[in-house]
Amino acid sequence: MKPEELANAYHDKGFNCAQSVLAACCAGKCMDEGTAYAVASCFGGGMRTGGVCGAVTGALMAIGTAHPLGAADIAETRRITSEKAVELQRRFEEEFGALDCRDLLAGIEPGAPRPCPRFIGAACRMALELM
Repeated sequence: MKPEELANAYHDKGFNCAQSVLAACCAGKCMDEGTAYAVASCFGGGMRTGGVCGAVTGALMAIGTAHPLGAADIAETRRITSEKAVELQRRFEEEFGALDCRDLLAGIEPGAPRPCPRFIGAACRMALELM
């Protein structure tokens, strides 16, 4: 199963967008599923306020896990992760027109299918490209 599909399978099980992306990006690499679910638990739904999409925040967390800080290279690691964070957000906003959950979901009729699976798959793909 491709990571994007795995992320959406986690979402289908009831995990939020951030949990789903973080767990899929880190699967078998840098973090176990349970830790990913715990770390990202408060970031779904734009941190529960409609802010930055949970798929984006999960992707940003995944990028951070791929570049752990060491005492000797804090500045360099910070530079690398900052560049990758900006690039991921640029790509996501270019593809979907917004970063915030409230804007991404604006105009969706109550009861209509939500486009979240597209956001989850794209954020997962982008994170893995940048990791």
